[in-house]
Amino acid sequence: MEIGYMIDDTYWGQGLTGEAAQCVIDYVVRHLCIRTIIGFHRAVNIQSRRVFDKMGFKSESQFNHTQIIKGESVKIIGMRWSSA
Repeated sequence: MEIGYMIDDTYWGQGLTGEAAQCVIDYVVRHLCIRTIIGFHRAVNIQSRRVFDKMGFKSESQFNHTQIIKGESVKIIGMRWSSA
């Protein structure tokens, strides 16, 4: 399963993204028996990286790639979460 999020910058720094993402993870693990979740963030987006880190995601270099976003090359970092 893959997880992603976008939030208006008005709401940054309030913990909403991590709280919502953790609810999704808890639900899919408990009710859908999902055991591995993949997420991606832009390399320059340190706040997004921290959200993944706080939820226990680990960097997975095999998922790293580059995307063209609005005509610019953007480095994307892949993260993996696995249940115990």
